[in-house]
Amino acid sequence: MKSGRSLIGYCDPLTVRPGDSVHFKVSSHSEQPYQAELVKIRNADRLTPANRFSEKILPSAFAGRYPGREQAIHTGSCIEIPDNQALTALQSFTAPLTTSPTTPMTGRQQLLSCWTDLDRKGWAVILDSRGFPTLMLADSGGRHYELSTQIRVPDGVWTFIAVSFDAVAKSCTVFSHQLEPTGNTLLDWPVRRSLPLPEDFVPVQDGPISVAAVINSLPTGGKQPLYCFNGKVERPRLFAGVPTVIGFKTHGEELLALGRDPIPETSAARLVADWDFSQKIGTAEIVDRGPYGLHGRTINLPLRAVRGQTWTGDTLDWRDDPSQYAAIRFHDDDLYDAQWQTDFSYTVPNDLPSGLYAARIQDESTTDHICFFVAPERGDPRNDVAVLLPTVSYLAYANHRLNISWPDRFPKVYTNEDDSAYLETHSELGHSLYDYHSDGSEVNYASRLRPLIHIRPGAQAYNFVADTDIIDWLEHESVGFDLITDDLLHAEGYALLKDYRVVITGTHPEYTTTPMLDAVEQFTESGGRLMYMGANGFFWVTSYHQSQPGVIEVRRMMAEGEGRHEFDGAAGSLWALNDRAPQKLLGVGFVAMAFFGPSFYQRVEPIDEAKLGFIFQGVDGDVIGDFGNHFNGAVGEEIDRTDAAMGTPEDTIVLARCTTLGGIVEPDDFYAAEDVYAEMTFRTTAGGGAVFSTGSIAWSSALNHNNFDNDVATITRNVLRRFASPEAFDA
Repeated sequence: MKSGRSLIGYCDPLTVRPGDSVHFKVSSHSEQPYQAELVKIRNADRLTPANRFSEKILPSAFAGRYPGREQAIHTGSCIEIPDNQALTALQSFTAPLTTSPTTPMTGRQQLLSCWTDLDRKGWAVILDSRGFPTLMLADSGGRHYELSTQIRVPDGVWTFIAVSFDAVAKSCTVFSHQLEPTGNTLLDWPVRRSLPLPEDFVPVQDGPISVAAVINSLPTGGKQPLYCFNGKVERPRLFAGVPTVIGFKTHGEELLALGRDPIPETSAARLVADWDFSQKIGTAEIVDRGPYGLHGRTINLPLRAVRGQTWTGDTLDWRDDPSQYAAIRFHDDDLYDAQWQTDFSYTVPNDLPSGLYAARIQDESTTDHICFFVAPERGDPRNDVAVLLPTVSYLAYANHRLNISWPDRFPKVYTNEDDSAYLETHSELGHSLYDYHSDGSEVNYASRLRPLIHIRPGAQAYNFVADTDIIDWLEHESVGFDLITDDLLHAEGYALLKDYRVVITGTHPEYTTTPMLDAVEQFTESGGRLMYMGANGFFWVTSYHQSQPGVIEVRRMMAEGEGRHEFDGAAGSLWALNDRAPQKLLGVGFVAMAFFGPSFYQRVEPIDEAKLGFIFQGVDGDVIGDFGNHFNGAVGEEIDRTDAAMGTPEDTIVLARCTTLGGIVEPDDFYAAEDVYAEMTFRTTAGGGAVFSTGSIAWSSALNHNNFDNDVATITRNVLRRFASPEAFDA
């Protein structure tokens, strides 16, 4: 299936306040002119039977016609070390490194290079198309030589590789040795091969050094990685001169010693660069311990805080001994920043109400929206009620290909087939945290600096689109509210929430950072009222990068010893495994996926009418939500329940329960099939606050049934009215 989309774009940043500027970047596949204008969005649903999509055009300075142009995305992570006189002065040189490839036979892959691909000059250590360690050399006259070991580097095996060029003897050498047994005696034997060169051959030394790719500098100022490497690289070094065998039995012994610590005294004086990847983990900085300070930076966020060749198994936290984590893992499909140029910008006026907005872009064949979120001025909330949109979860799912990978798993989730077709043919948009890299490894980072297919009207009726059902309902109820986001909550913490009486979550706030979780807990314990309008919330430990804006990290099924996040050292995986299960805060926690509904709640009797009667005021009967816009029921997609063993507070009151889930149900790892049911709950806190939990993602999609005249909307309205009242709750 082919997508008909001709326009696509993204903005930076996603969340702004009055006075801030948001920058829009657009690419046109047809290169037709396009029209841009500002719209405010009330509901983004264009797929379900309700189809309540609603937008309002607003005046803006950027409204107008723009020339179309195609902007490319270049994936692949690598390291760039700027050019330096110490590099150009080199004549004879030796370059050792340690590597563990994951796709050694998928074409040429750069390991360590001083190479310009446009004019094919310089030198480079590569894996050739057969997976052979190879030295490439080229001079200014266009002469080009390649020397390989003729022995393939095994997939996932730590291998030491060293190359050298002797400017006096006019010869080059390539050496490789497996550092762990493979069971193949041919591979386990060191290999060293040499090649004589013409008397006048001198390889070009100009240009930057790169690791894991050749880097082409673009006219726009961006970087294009080429011949990207998949796998780990550790301890790349550069020495002047070539092995002398002084103090060693063989050249091979001396070369192997160049890759270890400490560097042999006979070679230390010849050291030009010693790039130590164990330093400044969690940053984009690459530290050179050598005499010239040839420091570098990563491009497209390769994975750090991963086990190196010297990892012993005794250390599970990279912060305890970074030297055992002196490797970096690169992927040819890593993407942090699409590097597009800005087409137009918008400075948010001081009088623009908080809400969901978009730059709507249109050409002859495509209408698209680049969404952004406007919060009120910092420290100046305009309403007692705030809607907290889970932008971290939006990033985790952005550009996911779940319905492509598992087409039969989500049959009742309304999906935009044009989006699926576009993602299927445009892998350069990068991954979600539910995809896998080209080498089969899990994706750990997700960035907003790229087009985000699922954060736009008409996208899959899940997460972002489903959350606009809440906005639509609040507008229908004429409830004044501020829009705030995870981005702000992570950065500002409890200060963002403290002046609100009620905070309403989105339908699926699955990914949560430590500052976010701390802030919500403090809010509820300090008297705040939380309406948890979904399920599978506060589930995965998530981190933001400390210096690179707009990118999150999650680690799930990592190798032993790689569970700690690079960005902030947080213990990865589930909050429940870090003694902060969502049940402790919300009363309920994730129990199962239930994408085959429909299902509904039944009231649990009896309840304390004096304390809880307000919740069911105006509701007749025991059945609740046997209807819904997405699933024909208010219980479904993903569901939560109470669990004392996971930390549900004793005073949590179950208001309604669903035990008749329709279709196939997939329990979480903590539960068996017979343990699966959904619950709607209420609890108060010692500080006079309260938490209402719907226990179902599908709950909010039922709000607009029968033009908002239904028991789901009634219960939600009753809770909001009581929560918005200044009257305290008794603990």
